[in-house]
Amino acid sequence: QQQQQQQQQPAALLKALPGHLAEQLPLLRQRALELLAAPLAGDMLAAEYLLLAALGSVVNRGDTGDAMGLLHLNLTHAPSSSSSCSQASQLVPGLAAALRSLLPHVALMTLDVPTLNNKRWYPQQHPSSGRLFRGSLQLTAGTLLLLDETGMGPGQLGDAGVKNLQALRQVLMRQQLPCGCQVYTHNLNTNQPAVVLSSTRSVLRDSLALSLPLQPQRALLVEPGQTGQTGQTDSFDQGGAGAPAAAVEWAAADVAGPEAVDAAAAAMLELAAVRDYFAAARGLECRMDQAAAEACVARFRALQQANSSVGMEDLNLIITLSKLLAVSMGHEVFSMESWERAMQLEQLRKQRLAAAQQQGR
Repeated sequence: QQQQQQQQQPAALLKALPGHLAEQLPLLRQRALELLAAPLAGDMLAAEYLLLAALGSVVNRGDTGDAMGLLHLNLTHAPSSSSSCSQASQLVPGLAAALRSLLPHVALMTLDVPTLNNKRWYPQQHPSSGRLFRGSLQLTAGTLLLLDETGMGPGQLGDAGVKNLQALRQVLMRQQLPCGCQVYTHNLNTNQPAVVLSSTRSVLRDSLALSLPLQPQRALLVEPGQTGQTGQTDSFDQGGAGAPAAAVEWAAADVAGPEAVDAAAAAMLELAAVRDYFAAARGLECRMDQAAAEACVARFRALQQANSSVGMEDLNLIITLSKLLAVSMGHEVFSMESWERAMQLEQLRKQRLAAAQQQGR
């Protein structure tokens, strides 16, 4: 029986992790979700999407130049940085701390009008010396870009601000960073997964794959080794989606700040193993065989017949989401089980979007 269990383990991660850790893959994945959910006030659906976004990597570049394999995420309805509630000052640094405890490179950048106007986001050549000055978007490949748009307010973008915003959109959509030389622009290929936190829909919404309204809970960070409620909302695990928990206002939510997150990470017995899990999973590429591709096309056609508004962008999103779900479980081969799980996630996300629209949020 033990030999049969070992054969059922994801072969790719068995090579990257010691055997006793590979057997704990579901636990390691759950520990990562709990840590990511803590600064999000226990929002497990957002943590699930955040984990998948963090695992994204460029696997191909299409004929149009768009990069494939990434899942850029916009977490909306975060408290504004100008809000008087204490949670507003804890959410972004707490989330950055959680991501940095799991990933080797995370870049936290403020996205507002003054920063766009006054900061150099992409490399630019000095007109007289010819020297090329570094831009903030020059990052190590694989760096997760965490953009804080919660302080975005009214204002006018100048010429520099418009060019910076265009450069950021180019990085998100095509994974190419422009270098502003005197007589031409040279594009550098990048590999930057991105997560944007905003109070409303992001100014980058056209460059982001999906948006998810945050739904805070009165969540307490579960200590490592304990079992208990984490204030889950629309929880999603290998067994499927759970019943949504009642949401609360941000002022009543328990948001774990950076100190609490760092303490929880330090106390987590499996932290080193969780980091190994992330490193191994990010190195996987999910393959799709001909049978799976045909099955996806059949499912997609059924979706189109039921809803004429479903288009190719929806198909690409579901396939990317399915592949990242498979990778998060340690599998290199696409399966329709991952497709079904992706559809469940998307159903929950769209329910939140519809509820937020009804409430005028």
